[in-house]
Amino acid sequence: MILENMIRKEVKDMPPSGIRKFFDIVNEMEDVISLGVGEPDFVTPWNIREAGIYSLEQGDTHYSSNAGFIELREEIAKYLKRRFDLSYNPSDEILVTVGGSEGIDIALRALVGPGDEVLIPEPSFVAYKGCTTFTGAKANVLELKAENDFKLTADELEEAITENTKVVIIPFPNNPTGAIMTREELAPIVEVLKKKDVIIISDEIYEKLLNDRLSVNLGYLYENIVAQCLDANGNELFYHTIMNKNSKHNYEIDFILARKNKIIPIEVKSSGYKTHKSLDVFTEKYSRRILKRYLIYTKDMSKDQDIFCVPVYMVPFL
Repeated sequence: MILENMIRKEVKDMPPSGIRKFFDIVNEMEDVISLGVGEPDFVTPWNIREAGIYSLEQGDTHYSSNAGFIELREEIAKYLKRRFDLSYNPSDEILVTVGGSEGIDIALRALVGPGDEVLIPEPSFVAYKGCTTFTGAKANVLELKAENDFKLTADELEEAITENTKVVIIPFPNNPTGAIMTREELAPIVEVLKKKDVIIISDEIYEKLLNDRLSVNLGYLYENIVAQCLDANGNELFYHTIMNKNSKHNYEIDFILARKNKIIPIEVKSSGYKTHKSLDVFTEKYSRRILKRYLIYTKDMSKDQDIFCVPVYMVPFL
């Protein structure tokens, strides 16, 4: 038996992702910035990393229910109500998936099959077509026009829908064009779909990044600015966590730089400059290894005992 002959034709005929191919090529080149993969250019904020580390330390390593932890689904329901005034029952109307791609995949598998059509406006996320093909349904591509700023119009949509169309994907804000459709522009689309017996899959993964209402946590912002500056100067970045037995919030050194056989711990603060408990606890444990200690903040250059307090804009000169 030859294994390759056992693989479904749809799988063998599926072309590799052009974005991923481009990403692999760029990854092997020096001094090139990749704009291909849809991910932030900064590290995951510390509070998220800390929550993951703390969860592992507490032994939360077992299966959840198929729909995801109920506590998470309840928080998602609260978010949807708070942000969009939409009410969903977390018990049976919310499903947690491993990223948007899995959500799109299982939604299409549940809705369409052979003989059905999925209408996909393009340019858009490359996974839509592949996920559709694997269900046995037909991917019906609707080419968006540059003269319309790559936005979908009601006339284009109505013309593209056939008697076999069962799902229409609305990919806005759009990856990769960045096109955003306003409420006024979407209204005629809604009117067309009201008359059709089709299901809408609305992929809004970039909604919060592109509507100018993204809340900013200055601590995360400064931490990522510092990371970019230190990395640009050729520093290899490390961090260190010390468990706090009295709280689930551990002591954390944002960055550690190596200087021969010594280390330089750095704590980044957006407020509360007068305290630096993490630096103090770290120093108690590793005092013999420390060359210098830095506190990065938004005030003027100063010194607190042996701690160099440095404004953010001076980080490139460390």
